[in-house]
Amino acid sequence: MAGFRIEGSTSGHVAEVTANNEVNVALTRTNGNAGYAVMMSEHDSGAVTGSVYQDSFDITTDYNIRAGLSTLLENEVFNYGAQNTAKHVYRNTNITAAWAGGFLTTNSGAATTLNSGVSIATYAKYPLYGASDIWFEWTGTFAQGWLATNTTLDMGAFLAGTSTPYAPTDGVFFRANSTGLFAVVNYNGTEQTSGVFKAAYGGADWVPTLNQVYKFGISVNDREIEFWLDDTLMVEMEVPSGTGQPMSCGSLPFAIRHAIGGTAASVAQVFKAATYVISMGDFNTNKLWSHQVCEMGQCGYQGQSGGTMGSTSNLTNSQAIPTATAGSNTATIVTGLGGIGGLTATVPATTDAIATSYLNPDSTTAFTGRKLVINGVKISAINAGATVATTPTTLYWSLGFGHTSIGLNTGENTTTKAPRRVPLGYMTIPVGALPGVGFDKDITVQFAAPIVVNPGEYIASVVKTVIGTATASQFSMFSVMFDAHFV
Repeated sequence: MAGFRIEGSTSGHVAEVTANNEVNVALTRTNGNAGYAVMMSEHDSGAVTGSVYQDSFDITTDYNIRAGLSTLLENEVFNYGAQNTAKHVYRNTNITAAWAGGFLTTNSGAATTLNSGVSIATYAKYPLYGASDIWFEWTGTFAQGWLATNTTLDMGAFLAGTSTPYAPTDGVFFRANSTGLFAVVNYNGTEQTSGVFKAAYGGADWVPTLNQVYKFGISVNDREIEFWLDDTLMVEMEVPSGTGQPMSCGSLPFAIRHAIGGTAASVAQVFKAATYVISMGDFNTNKLWSHQVCEMGQCGYQGQSGGTMGSTSNLTNSQAIPTATAGSNTATIVTGLGGIGGLTATVPATTDAIATSYLNPDSTTAFTGRKLVINGVKISAINAGATVATTPTTLYWSLGFGHTSIGLNTGENTTTKAPRRVPLGYMTIPVGALPGVGFDKDITVQFAAPIVVNPGEYIASVVKTVIGTATASQFSMFSVMFDAHFV
């Protein structure tokens, strides 16, 4: 109404408005009075749950905001073409999973066969630490067969049986079946489930767009479990009554299970996982980055996802004693990131011999190339042939790295790199040393500034005889170990 105004009965002042015709007000600064501002953070808008989820900040007695840092526990991208047997255990009956095209596909053959199942899980288990949240997050798509009958897809953090139907026995996870998508909290075999997820509060059931990639997330602590879909909170579930934490097991793997029951499925359901990330919130663990990546499987002693599985060194079970060779600067005695080999006794020479050589795999569309970080090296050697005669044997060791071809004579130009060289030291064995006697010392070096080998480059341990006699029956057997990780 024109002419209407608000005027204080005591002060006689009138209220003003902003340029946007909003009443210009300020909150009182008196603690406890109406209008006193409290800082809050919106956790979720309540688009699905119907309730805005807000939390206050926590401060110390010295008025500092308390903050927690997340620790990365695992990260995986399914861009490769075969199972990573170092990280994942895979079981199946009648239906098969496949690693191809940037996805792990649960039912690659689109089977509908009854009494079938497939299970993929991490060997690693991820523990729950009290009120600190542990996050299991992954991306994936429902590629085919939504609401298939007699079909169950579970994905999240759970222990599972080792035979068909690989049913979860403990954990927290999303479940998709003929009714839709919902949440499950399984405590030692007893399941508590949510209702079917809604697209919006009070709306229709959530239905995926086939072949659209979604982000799934589960946050777990000792009192509640949150289930998220594309960063929207779908449901918050309390810890089952009478239990001290959400699951009986104190630590869980990331797992996916796809099963068809006692009758054939109405249609073939297919789920394709693209990535997963696991992290621990709040606790500042102060873990070294090298320790974190090694815990994620990126340690130097084993092959990486998409590469050659197994050990990166040349050591094998019941390995034969190495055959001695004179060595060369263009071919290696041992192929691998360390191992054992034999070097024939030779006269002193200027030519270096490649004792061990390892090619750090390069990036491809089906392999994530990573830098190989060498933190240290240890080299040992023994006399493995006849008694040392006439002249002591002295070996000089070094490292060659960064070269783009195996030869130490690789040149440096616009398309190739020559090896960078780092000296390591000498070891000697005296005249009269019997077979089995070790050289006078091991060479052990830890690098304050680590050696970095890029994808597509070599790392080699290099040996040169600086004192010795060429004796056919005498040779040195060496062992080379690298302290290394991939980043």
